[in-house]
Amino acid sequence: MKKDFLTVLDLSAKDYVLVSIGRIVKRKAMDVLIKALSKISDKNVKLIIMGDGPEREELTKLAIEQKVNDSISVYEFSSIINESFTNQEKFELMKNLWRVIYEDGKLDSHEDQLIKIIGSTLNLEHKDIIGAKLFVKQEMGK
Repeated sequence: MKKDFLTVLDLSAKDYVLVSIGRIVKRKAMDVLIKALSKISDKNVKLIIMGDGPEREELTKLAIEQKVNDSISVYEFSSIINESFTNQEKFELMKNLWRVIYEDGKLDSHEDQLIKIIGSTLNLEHKDIIGAKLFVKQEMGK
């Protein structure tokens, strides 16, 4: 999956990748990420914004203004994954998302709901979303 993901997103194994996933709206201050990226001299630092929303065009313009448009990619995340990943790869992705959620040792109801929404936008069945969750819980001893 890693190789496919890198290829799909035009990344190299040497890149340091910051990822923001969510609706692109002003209150999420994604412009701050772009401005911060412009202050980093390392060209291997990349920002991937996966989502869509009313601020998408503004962020693209800002990236050009800040001269970091080569280091930023904006994707409607579900379509790029649905077109490029098999069901097994999407299941592995869900397990990784659950691992991130459980890293702090707790599951917030908002996190639980968000991961389930992401799973459904990836066209995974509910049983697979829950299966990935249960697998990770057992793996982490939760």
